[in-house]
Amino acid sequence: MPVHTPAIACPEDLDLLRNIYQDICRERCIHEGSHASTEVARALMYLFSQGVLDEVGIRETMRIYFDRKRVLH
Repeated sequence: MPVHTPAIACPEDLDLLRNIYQDICRERCIHEGSHASTEVARALMYLFSQGVLDEVGIRETMRIYFDRKRVLH
């Protein structure tokens, strides 16, 4: 199993982040290249840089992020 260091992404990390990004965009009907898709990518990279490295943790944090964002709008 690869050793993960926050802010240093291994190919496996990039694959995971890309898969989560694509799933979120598909589930929320976010078009690639849109402002919203950039926001998703930034949020994912921020989580990764803060040490949230496991898929379950990333997905759950993103779910909470979108739930809170919806409440604020």
